[in-house]
Amino acid sequence: MNKEDFVSYEIAQALKKAGFDWPCKYYYTKESAKDKNVWLTFTLGASEDFNRENKIRRSLGICSAPTLAQAQKWLRVQMGMDVYVIPRWQNAYEVVARELGKRPADTRLLFNLWDYAKPYDTYESALSAGITAALEILTDQAPAGA
Repeated sequence: MNKEDFVSYEIAQALKKAGFDWPCKYYYTKESAKDKNVWLTFTLGASEDFNRENKIRRSLGICSAPTLAQAQKWLRVQMGMDVYVIPRWQNAYEVVARELGKRPADTRLLFNLWDYAKPYDTYESALSAGITAALEILTDQAPAGA
């Protein structure tokens, strides 16, 4: 897989905060708590939830590194938010999200990130922006103290 297929470290941290706990083959880590460099690493063993907290994981900034597709599916399945990319023309993508209800009348548009003058130039960049925007909505909806 290409690095572009994975969420960024910042998105991985936001997913962790939002409760992402699905097993992953890849994870992010640092050499030390003060290290600015983040490494995308994989496990030779079974997939696991690298977001489970412990002293070592916290000190090394370890967190699960899901693919964009895993994060997109988690948002849909666990949070009821469908984030999807729409191709407009070659190298021009928009991203939309809907809150899924039980009926069409209960489903509502959350956002449409489209700028005709500056479209996303790759599918992955559009999906990444959509996941980020969806996580910002989740963070805004979190009760105080959460």
